[in-house]
Amino acid sequence: MNRKLLIKVLMLLVLFLGMGSSTYAQFKVEEDFKGSTTKRQNVVFKGKAYLTASEKNTSEFKDIDGDGWLRLTEDGGSQHGGVIIDEAFASNKGVVLDFEYKTWRTVPGDDKPPHGWASRGGDGFTVFLINGAILGDNVTLGGTGHHLGYGGDNSGQYATPSITSGYLGLGLDEYGNYIFSGTNGYYSTNGIKNGQWITGDAMEEMRYTLKNSVGLRGMSNPNNNTPLIGFTTLKKKGYEVGYPSILTDRPSDAVFYRRVQMELYKYGNGYRVEVRWMREKGGAFEHLFTSDYTEAPFETLKIGFAASTGSAVNYHEIRGLSVFVPEGVKVEKRVNKETVAVGDDLEYTVEVRNLSQSVYKGIVLNDILDNLKPYFEIESITFKSELGLAETKATNFTTSLKNLKDININLGSRDAAVFTIKGKVKQLPTSGKLNNTATINVDALNFTSAEAKDPSRLTSSVETMITPEIPCGCPVGAIELKSSSTAQLLNAGSIYCVNGFVSIKGGLTIKEGVKLYIQSGAKLYVDGPFVQEGGVVSICPYGGIEVKGSADIGKNAKKETKFILKDYSYFTMTGSLTQYEPVSGQTNFELGNSSIIEICGTYKQDAKDYPVLKYNGDYKNAYFIVKGDAQGIDNNSKLRNSDNINVVAMWTMSKLGLDKNSANYSGEKADGNNKYLPKGYDNSKCGDLSYINKSEVKFKKEGKYVQGDRSMYNENSQEYKEASMIGDMINYTFTVKNTGGYPNEIRTIS
Repeated sequence: MNRKLLIKVLMLLVLFLGMGSSTYAQFKVEEDFKGSTTKRQNVVFKGKAYLTASEKNTSEFKDIDGDGWLRLTEDGGSQHGGVIIDEAFASNKGVVLDFEYKTWRTVPGDDKPPHGWASRGGDGFTVFLINGAILGDNVTLGGTGHHLGYGGDNSGQYATPSITSGYLGLGLDEYGNYIFSGTNGYYSTNGIKNGQWITGDAMEEMRYTLKNSVGLRGMSNPNNNTPLIGFTTLKKKGYEVGYPSILTDRPSDAVFYRRVQMELYKYGNGYRVEVRWMREKGGAFEHLFTSDYTEAPFETLKIGFAASTGSAVNYHEIRGLSVFVPEGVKVEKRVNKETVAVGDDLEYTVEVRNLSQSVYKGIVLNDILDNLKPYFEIESITFKSELGLAETKATNFTTSLKNLKDININLGSRDAAVFTIKGKVKQLPTSGKLNNTATINVDALNFTSAEAKDPSRLTSSVETMITPEIPCGCPVGAIELKSSSTAQLLNAGSIYCVNGFVSIKGGLTIKEGVKLYIQSGAKLYVDGPFVQEGGVVSICPYGGIEVKGSADIGKNAKKETKFILKDYSYFTMTGSLTQYEPVSGQTNFELGNSSIIEICGTYKQDAKDYPVLKYNGDYKNAYFIVKGDAQGIDNNSKLRNSDNINVVAMWTMSKLGLDKNSANYSGEKADGNNKYLPKGYDNSKCGDLSYINKSEVKFKKEGKYVQGDRSMYNENSQEYKEASMIGDMINYTFTVKNTGGYPNEIRTIS
């Protein structure tokens, strides 16, 4: 070969190889699947998969361009679908896969659970890694049903090949069969009892216990076995892999939200897979499980998704895919609401994640929250290590801070430092938006790789649309609560409304996720226990809740519980009030101007790390009146966050952060006429505050009729002018005036 030609060929070869190496090293995928087409041209669709915002969606559940999903299956039987991102990346540095998903159904399917057990959706979906040398068009998905489009079985009459050249398949198993069946499946290692294989109902019950599992299956082999490597089963309520009930439409993020991260990296002589997920939009990740894997990956890999149904069915949908190489440190700023009204709560999360096995020190975080003033008021900032590692610290952070400026962070191996910022939107910005950015400085770590120095990993911004304050009242579509002579239970996730006067005998239980609104001027009367197990109760101005019995707020709650009293509203009970701590979040009362909580029995508070009563007014004090014993659970317990809440203790009060020197506190054993009580308060009454801030309607009729004809009077007299003759028109004026502070509906004037 000509020497010059040889040199050119070699130079081109070096250039080509260098470009390939660089491409692999800086591999990154961002595909949201929200449009009518994918952003990338290398997405290969398989089976039943399609974009919900595209013309290929012929179902009744369509989405607009920009707000769609990748739908892998519909909720019909024996389906499977998937996609391959037809772009290879080098496997030597590992990979992080990050995505959101929804699984839900509108029909029960043909699931046949064990006798007495509830039906479930199915089967589930997989996110997988395959040999990067295989073209996407040449990939065949694995089987339907329990194979979730990844696994296979080469034996029996239902033999099914597994996915082409698969390396690893993470299964989100709604039904339980991805874990139960197949090579190394749960049944193969636990299905023998007393020397006999478990069969029949006992076998089905064993399978059923594995629903809501997350599991990892390994490499395809000549026998198509994809062995089970590791799994975890999620037993807690609220940790379901798919939405558990039948719906008429896709659940909103507020009702059901899941975001998953799967991370593969070298560990010891093999590889390790870590899986974490997020169950509340904008919240923190939770670690699900870790599994070691000894099988070396292919030199290059490709990623994909697949899902399947069998007798059990679900829609399986994916969006927001992000894939990147795990190196260095990454910051992410999140917010729990994309749109929020003035007066509503808003929560930010700042996560600084270590994407390596090293321990890093000297990371500097800045999130200048002062820039959000006066539109956003911070109530609290908390810090935690995601994995609970002692090495992960924010060395100069304290919970008294209201800003995150020059915060020094140390990170343990593969851990994340998580800051949670809670507050309330106070004003409407001119732009109608709140923008916020978190940045990290990693100069002290002396990173050299392109991935670790990638500027996009060192800064993260969020934007929230702010709308004017929503008038207090019942949302469109709310269920109107009716009077009842029997105890009532408000179903989880539903919205209820009280108009006028509603009486419930036997008690009322409000389940997790319920929103209950009491209209302005309306009253809910409950004869029996009042129990709020989560969700939100909101009483509009001049409305009230009266309980003949005791109230338990936050009892059995898994998440944050709110009880909101708007201006001039009230909550009163003849019995006791107990505040319970939820599993996560807080249980709070928000009190507006001149709002009142009256407890005729005792008060007990479980919270010790935050004040339970939060003032939300701007010019008039609120009131907390307790006639029996009042006590907190700990010497550090705090009752209120503001002196604008008058506290009246008519008996003893302890461990609530108040003493004789506290402002607007009556002190113990106060009488019924002390200055801290609301104007017009009658201590002889209990469980009825409707007489305070009462609305009134006055009616006035104007007009005069004088008997007789005009000939009886002098023409210049007043009587002559007012006298009415047959055939004359008589005018009367009726004036109906509302002298109260909220609207009243007058149905009849007679």
